[in-house]
Amino acid sequence: MLAVYEQIFTPEQEHLLYHRYTRDFAQYLYSGFLSLIQSEGATQLTPFRDWKIDAASSASFLDNASDITTKIFGDELITPFLKVINEKYIGDLNRWIHNTGRYYNGYSDVRVDTIPELVTTKDALAAQVIKESNDVLERLIDTYTDTNLSLDIPILVSRSAQKTIVENEKINGKVRQVSRTYNFVYDNYFYGTQASTITSAAQCSLIRGSSF
Repeated sequence: MLAVYEQIFTPEQEHLLYHRYTRDFAQYLYSGFLSLIQSEGATQLTPFRDWKIDAASSASFLDNASDITTKIFGDELITPFLKVINEKYIGDLNRWIHNTGRYYNGYSDVRVDTIPELVTTKDALAAQVIKESNDVLERLIDTYTDTNLSLDIPILVSRSAQKTIVENEKINGKVRQVSRTYNFVYDNYFYGTQASTITSAAQCSLIRGSSF
């Protein structure tokens, strides 16, 4: 489990912090978990593709799951440092401290932080600091891009055109050719919206209510 903490939990902190949970990410986590556990000598592990809803089903248990529900799977599979340590050891340590009577609040809580708890707490704090710093940096980049680098998207509003038509016309019993020139304008439209009336990307988007 220590290898899982070091090689999966820690490197994938960005995805976990930003809740980038998908079925593909769940499969990636489990594949990494499986290879690490097997490298430690474990053999009785079921490959991800063989996880079935029931014995008669051909579908994986995640085939019909929404992406966000895979968070439960990921949280249980990829554990923080505290859960790497044997639970009996943590329980014994808390009991020994409790029995000293020195770090006891009179109820059932032991008021002391063990090293595994401190490491886990510092991991969570460090991850939150990194996330907030990253958010600030992204906002600065977005602001700079919007104010210094962004440009209005040029769109074709209309095109002027001219066409000359030569017709035969009978005047005073005589037929002669008459040339007439017509000027006109082709108006451009985006999904039913006249280009000259468009003021935002949302108005010419294929997806309703979106500027995508």
